[in-house]
Amino acid sequence: MKTVKFFWITLLFFGVMLVSCEKKSDTVNPVGGGSVSLKVNGESWSATLAVQAVKGAQGLVTLTGSDANAKQVSFTLMNAQAVGTYTIGGLTNPNQGRWTQSTSASETFLASMVLGSGEVKITEYSDSGFKGTFQFEAYNTDQVKVNITDGQFEASF
Repeated sequence: MKTVKFFWITLLFFGVMLVSCEKKSDTVNPVGGGSVSLKVNGESWSATLAVQAVKGAQGLVTLTGSDANAKQVSFTLMNAQAVGTYTIGGLTNPNQGRWTQSTSASETFLASMVLGSGEVKITEYSDSGFKGTFQFEAYNTDQVKVNITDGQFEASF
């Protein structure tokens, strides 16, 4: 009788253990709850650490996405208050895009008024956030170029 009782208690214990175990998700949700993905010279990358968007006065919007390896993308747009296409680069255009590959200063690439070009297309815009696509070519201080393509973003302000 003790053997049967021990058997049922053991079976119950392992049954509870089996049911209570669950696989942790492999998906990491960045701080800020948004998403940013792109290709750098054809290589895919996604923000896994943080995605932050800020809306300032007079239509200033900034989006930044980063990972745990010091890679980061960001863009800043002026007068971006609605759905539309916003150009990056040009002597009179303050909009800019930036890609950083590491903590080294020479690994930061900028598309701005001086060098580089691109665009951000905002496909959804509200008081609480925005969504769209982007692409730009940017240069570092040594005039080395990177191509940022197939960029997609969604973020809350």
